[in-house]
Amino acid sequence: MSVDVGEMKLRGPVLAASGTFGYGTEVPLLERRALGGMVSKGIFLRPRAGTPPPRIVETPSGMLNAIGLQGPGVDGLIRDYAWQWATWDFPVFVNINGESVDEYGELTARLDGVPGVAGFEINISCPNVEQGGIYFGNDPRAAAAVTEAVRKRTDLPVWVKLTPMVTEIGVIARACEAAGADALCAITGSASGEHPGDRDRRDHARRRCARVLGRGLRRGAGRHRYVRQPKRNRRGARRHRGLSCGARLRVARRAAALPASRLGEKMSTEMPPAGRDPVASTRLQILATEHWSLLATRALTYTESLGRVNMFLAILSGAVIALALVAQADHFGPIFIAVAIFMLSVVFFTGVATIARLMSLNRDDFRWVIAMNRIRNAYIQVHPELEPHFMTSPYDDLPGALQTLGIDIKGSSALGSIGHGLVTLPGMLSMIVAAVGGAIGALAAIGIGLPPLGVLLIGAAAFLVVAVLLGMSGRRAVTRLSPTLEPRFPSPKT
Repeated sequence: MSVDVGEMKLRGPVLAASGTFGYGTEVPLLERRALGGMVSKGIFLRPRAGTPPPRIVETPSGMLNAIGLQGPGVDGLIRDYAWQWATWDFPVFVNINGESVDEYGELTARLDGVPGVAGFEINISCPNVEQGGIYFGNDPRAAAAVTEAVRKRTDLPVWVKLTPMVTEIGVIARACEAAGADALCAITGSASGEHPGDRDRRDHARRRCARVLGRGLRRGAGRHRYVRQPKRNRRGARRHRGLSCGARLRVARRAAALPASRLGEKMSTEMPPAGRDPVASTRLQILATEHWSLLATRALTYTESLGRVNMFLAILSGAVIALALVAQADHFGPIFIAVAIFMLSVVFFTGVATIARLMSLNRDDFRWVIAMNRIRNAYIQVHPELEPHFMTSPYDDLPGALQTLGIDIKGSSALGSIGHGLVTLPGMLSMIVAAVGGAIGALAAIGIGLPPLGVLLIGAAAFLVVAVLLGMSGRRAVTRLSPTLEPRFPSPKT
């Protein structure tokens, strides 16, 4: 369901909001594919360390957070993230911040034309240091000035994220639209409540505000008639009804922080500060994405295997019911024999095709297991200390694959044997298909007038021939591996 936002066409209506999705690279590829687009975490012109922990505290109607817009700066964003965005199949908007109109403009100029940057979302909830710290989003003239500065420096789409901390959001919205904004975003977090860390330090001289998120934010957003919200949420939290603004703030201040066992001493929702090995970080992100893709592919393989088995059994059941009706009408006469041979032949060839596909799916599943073992080996190369915690194997030879599949390594010699084949899906279906083949042979013998013993012998012979041929085919499928599956990281010899 594609949507148009200004001149930007998105493949879907769901976007990841700024601050909820990091820079996108931290999220598996499968989850990113569900998006119509995303907005990056906010950045300034220069790197920012953000506020010191604690940064988050629960409240009865949501939470307070004070991240402090931690970020790598424009140079770090271009170096570490933009080139990855350029390879994605949906647009990425950069959330830009500044302490002056000129800083917004310079940041836009630096990012304009960078591959991977599809547009800009202006966060006007920043303090204007040139005007005594008043928020850009609280003054229509300041909001328009920022929007105009960005608009002059780029032809890319420009969105403006409005702040709810105003008495009439429509005035701000119209000022941004007149200054060149292509779209408006409502709304950012509400800047109210004390900083989570101030309750412990009681440092009134350094007290700062935190942003309200969650149900409390939706209640605040409902004051603006331009923001629609679910009807069930318009009255806010039950325990806050009838309270004055000051009473609600006192309730938020009394809210207990999350237990230390869940947060640790320095809880943060942000990526670690710059300084760690960027090559290793990128490598782990790529490996994790591939790992998730392989897990999803294995799930699809299982689903198709079971689906094909169910389809074959449904065809077999339908054929048996139809033959019962024909037998009742013809009293097992020549018409029944002709119809039965035809219908069972259809079932037979359907069964052979199903078995062939199941064998192919089993080979594919084995390939995915080998691939995941190689990825685990790469994990251990980056962090060797993790190896004792792995239940599955990091080695891509047969013993390693069997360990990952949960099969006793000592029983590897039984692979491809009759006993092993009979406990697999292709093996069990082979017996059913062989029985169908035997039934066809027996019906043909009845049709040419052989005595009962001859009918029994021909039926048994047909069963054995089909079973042997299918068993030989299955054994070749198990023992013949693709050259790409030759071990690269064999298990250590013991």
